[in-house]
Order: sequence, then structure tokens, then C-alpha cells
Amino acid sequence: MKMVSIDPFSSLFRIKNDGYVAIKNVVIAYGVSNLDIKYSRRLTNVNVILRGETIKELKPNQIETAFRGVRAISVDQPPTSANIDITISYDTYWPPPWRETKKYVFTLVTAPDGSQHWQHTDAIRDQ
Repeated sequence: MKMVSIDPFSSLFRIKNDGYVAIKNVVIAYGVSNLDIKYSRRLTNVNVILRGETIKELKPNQIETAFRGVRAISVDQPPTSANIDITISYDTYWPPPWRETKKYVFTLVTAPDGSQHWQHTDAIRDQ
């Protein structure tokens, strides 16, 4: 993903149900931390949390765009560092229904040409 804008927080994230059965009541939350903006004061431990819309059902292989039209932070200067945590919680149909929560962590990466993108880290955590 290449960023043209100086505001990487305007990026869209897509989620996909890569399981074999549908999941329901999918809630997506978005958190920003360790934000450092060029020519500005460093904002560390910023904990901006947004709750996205609830998706009633996500069928196998179905893809949805998360946070359509939602921005946690609007910046007018390029950030030099930031982390985004995306937490997805959902109910399963089978085995017997329970609520599951997973967290996906992304780190802002700046390429030599100045473009920015979010890089997924291996930090996938069950909550």
C-alpha cells in the first residue's frame, strides 16, 4: 500500500473472514499510540480508541472496509512514527457460540521516497 497523502490516518483497512463458517456481531475498534509528528511535540502513549460500526454477519471469504470515513487523528504534517492497534471481536456460530477477540498491530513505515504505509507486525494477540 503506497500513501500519497501526508495523512496516513486516512488509510482504509479491509478485513476478511478467512474461516470456513460465518461470524456475527463483528465489532472493530481502532487505537493509535506512540504518535510522533514532525515539527510538533511528541505525543507518546496517545490512546485514541474508536469503535467502528458493527457488521451483523461476515460470511467466509467476505471482505469489508473498516473505518470508512472515520479518522482517529487528522494531521497536517507527516508523522515520523505511530502505531495502530485494530481489535476485532465477534461471535462464532460453531463450535457452540462464544465471543472471540483478536488484536492486530501495525507500525508506520516511511520509505526513502517519503511515502508512508502501515506495516503489519507479527503481534496478533487473542484477548
